[in-house]
Amino acid sequence: MMPPGPPEACRYQPEEYAVTNMPDQVGRDVVVIGGCGHVGLPLALAFADRGARVGIYDVSEAAVATVNSGRMPFAEPGADEVLSRVLGAGRLVASADPAIVATAEHVIVVIGTPVDEHLNPKQIAITGVSRLGKTVLWASAMDERVAAVFSVVSGEMGAALIRRDWGETLDDMAQNFGYQFAGNLQKWVGRWNDLPVDQHMLIALSAPRPVYVNGGLTDQWSDPKGEFLSMVGAGSVYRLLGQRDLGVTELPPLDTPLTSGELAFHYHSSGHTAVPADWKAFLDFAERHFKAATP
Repeated sequence: MMPPGPPEACRYQPEEYAVTNMPDQVGRDVVVIGGCGHVGLPLALAFADRGARVGIYDVSEAAVATVNSGRMPFAEPGADEVLSRVLGAGRLVASADPAIVATAEHVIVVIGTPVDEHLNPKQIAITGVSRLGKTVLWASAMDERVAAVFSVVSGEMGAALIRRDWGETLDDMAQNFGYQFAGNLQKWVGRWNDLPVDQHMLIALSAPRPVYVNGGLTDQWSDPKGEFLSMVGAGSVYRLLGQRDLGVTELPPLDTPLTSGELAFHYHSSGHTAVPADWKAFLDFAERHFKAATP
């Protein structure tokens, strides 16, 4: 149940955006973003060779032209024959126009990881909003290659404490979004206090790596105070590992990012979003940690 306070007006209401260049119908099974590279192109070819209708989006116009002409932009054993076959069958097309992304039912984003002056696999930061804000916390907990996390308004089953019973609850998630979670979530409906875990433990699984969480004043449905308290709870693990926590135990003033430690929190005066100040604070936060970790 939602306690007395700012009710309906504080719940997230999706904004309407004008979308242009949208097709009348989806014409492809999948689009691979970054699909002309060493990872994306073999993946796109494999899908197309199995009968899928595949689009490739890449910012390199030269690579796009090379692929569409039937030539591989790099050496890949056996790929030239496959490329010729799928182009001839009309199952593959490459484009430098981002509008192609809107023509597919599924989208795959390929992220490069080679070490050079631009990319460093030891400096991988991930971010997600709302449902994906929950996902990035879980991804970081499961994969230590993630060097920093920015979890945006992740709310219930994300950064917010389940037991706080404020805004969206475990019951709401189980009823409306059960498909997002393991099936055994259903057995905890109405039994939150019996849970052996809570979300501060999820955040603590990223320790000692830096985690940044935000919440918005007009997004009480996501329980920003519960997110803050969860960060406070995770602080004991960070301190155990010799790192710094938030440095406070009381909810900070609005629009005052706390970023001095390995845990960071920002309670902004907007809604279900990341505000520009978040991006500046997170990038400064991540850069400071990445530089400190560089030999």
